[in-house]
Amino acid sequence: MTEIRTRPIDSPPVWIGRDMAARRDWLHVLTPAEIVDLDSAVAHARAQGQPLAAMTRDDFPLTTLARTAERWLDELEHGAGFLLVRGVPVERYGERDATLAY
Repeated sequence: MTEIRTRPIDSPPVWIGRDMAARRDWLHVLTPAEIVDLDSAVAHARAQGQPLAAMTRDDFPLTTLARTAERWLDELEHGAGFLLVRGVPVERYGERDATLAY
């Protein structure tokens, strides 16, 4: 039988756009150190010369940004279910490197 809820659901993945617009905890601007780490990982991945589908975590080594990405994963799985990352230098990456960074 389907449960009929009589009270609003109140948990992190339940949100209203206007409420999220008033907050900024779902927004992450990359720090200079995280950008350096991302640049290094992109260069390493490019040097491997493998197709994107064949790459593994070892082909994209992160240090500083790895700790940040772990927090992102937690937010995606247990929080609001989304986040926005700003500051990825896609303008200098080109299509291939931007794809690797993503």
